[in-house]
Amino acid sequence: MSTHITNVATVECRRCRCPNYCVSGDGEQRARDSGVAQFRSAGAGASLELLIIRGPPGRRQMGRSRSSRSQPQRSSGMDGGGGGGSAALDDDDAYLDRVRLVDASDSIELSKVDRSLSLADSEDWNFSPRAASPTTFSWNRLLVFMGPGFLVSTSFVDPGNFDTDIQAGAQFRYELVYVLVGATALGLLLQNLAARLGVVTGMNLAEICAHEYPGRVRYILWAIAEVTIVASDIPEVVGTAFALRFLFGMPLWIGVIVTSLSVVLFLMVNVFGVRKLELLIGSLIGVVLICFVGELLMSTASLGGILGGLIPTFNLRAMYAATSLIGSVVMPHNIFLHSALVQTRSVRRTSPAIREACYYNFIESCIALSISLVINVSILAMSASEFFPNPHAGLLSAPALLQRILKGSAGSTIFAIALLASGQSSTMTGTYAGQFVMEGFLDLKIEKWARALLTRSVAIVPSLIAALVAGEHGADRLIILSQVALSVLLPFSLIPLFKVTSSHERMGEFANGRTVKVVVIALGAGVTLANLALVFAELVPVVGAMGGFTALLASCMGLVVFGGYLSLFAYLLVRPVTTHSLLDLKPA
Repeated sequence: MSTHITNVATVECRRCRCPNYCVSGDGEQRARDSGVAQFRSAGAGASLELLIIRGPPGRRQMGRSRSSRSQPQRSSGMDGGGGGGSAALDDDDAYLDRVRLVDASDSIELSKVDRSLSLADSEDWNFSPRAASPTTFSWNRLLVFMGPGFLVSTSFVDPGNFDTDIQAGAQFRYELVYVLVGATALGLLLQNLAARLGVVTGMNLAEICAHEYPGRVRYILWAIAEVTIVASDIPEVVGTAFALRFLFGMPLWIGVIVTSLSVVLFLMVNVFGVRKLELLIGSLIGVVLICFVGELLMSTASLGGILGGLIPTFNLRAMYAATSLIGSVVMPHNIFLHSALVQTRSVRRTSPAIREACYYNFIESCIALSISLVINVSILAMSASEFFPNPHAGLLSAPALLQRILKGSAGSTIFAIALLASGQSSTMTGTYAGQFVMEGFLDLKIEKWARALLTRSVAIVPSLIAALVAGEHGADRLIILSQVALSVLLPFSLIPLFKVTSSHERMGEFANGRTVKVVVIALGAGVTLANLALVFAELVPVVGAMGGFTALLASCMGLVVFGGYLSLFAYLLVRPVTTHSLLDLKPA
């Protein structure tokens, strides 16, 4: 006679709220593999624990006598409760080592019932579950998980965002507010998927890609990830240089060189650990929020204009500005970063514990990105009210914008402080992202200060060239170009994230549902089509103006790059996710 486990239940301890998970579906096979499967259930009037310890058939020959295994008896707790279930087992089960019932010291309540636990060819283990209690919100639990979302949100309010917001408002007034809102919503969705990926699998996206794709593709994805990190660091370099110019009158090119000292600041902060870094960056974001919301309230921005900008419109002339807005908000390196940062919180490898972590991570991301949206809309609205129409407005124009609003030189100082704060916080998070990417893809560990110096050294080169050759306006233009590059390269992080989080083999019950799949596909397709339209709209006139052999050579190079882009895009879309499971949930 064999013991067959059909389904199990998920329960939660009422006293300490600790979750306990019972594997379902292939639970019997996984119980054999892991060696121990623990199942908890609640009887009428009493709480009992059914513990099943399993092992391979060979364990029957390890000297354990069958007479030493007694039939399980009901505990006094069950007797006193009027009876809620019974169990009759046969010792002939090849994989059954021991079954016992023990009176649980803590009161157990069912938080979710999948089905029942039955023992085939014997009496069923039945129970009368209490009503399922929903997950209750706790500020204390939120504080435990708070931090990673705010670290990630720094990239939503960095100098690149300031520049693109100012240019969008100055050129198209409130017309692109809906792009900001949509990009933030897409960013929230992707950050939620990234956080869930990290919590459920215990791996970040770079590690997943390293396991998922063959060597050549893995190195290409690593190179693209590094390019996105450098592209995201360029606005921090230029923005910090602008801040130093506003504060101390320092020439821009000297400010670019001085930004290399950010590595020293990072070293000083990193000594105190990631939690202190989260607190510091959260404080810096608070400074930025106070600065810009206060300035918005003192400006002549129109609430009606902002609300009207929520209605989508199509303007081909605004394509470049819209794409730069998307790139400044939805940054590829943030996906790698968030999937790794959530692992700084210890989460039990049980279904309810993982569900709780995902729940609070999502709430934190909502709070952090809502703050970033308020900041970005404030900057765009101020620019729209003060600069429109001005196609040349940018970071360089910001002090003049704030002086008009605040009627004095204080505006320039406030903006410079906000710019410096956002630039430094984004530099620190970019360093963490670079470290996670390098370790995940290449299994190459590098000190944080060395990683920060490497990224900053590469980002300084184009920034310094732009500052020396094209001056302040050239450096301003470089920021916008870097944001467009981030938007164009976004699919190579988005597709692996989407496919892995949609895989039931990888994610189990935490895989994406149909609604999430439809939304991600629709938004991803929209961003990709916008990127392609932008590339053609920007490059075709440039190539056409070259003429002769130069135009032919540029066209051939463009076709090769475009062909490679589409080939990798199609490969990532078509290639199925590997079928082996990385999801290893353990019973409590």
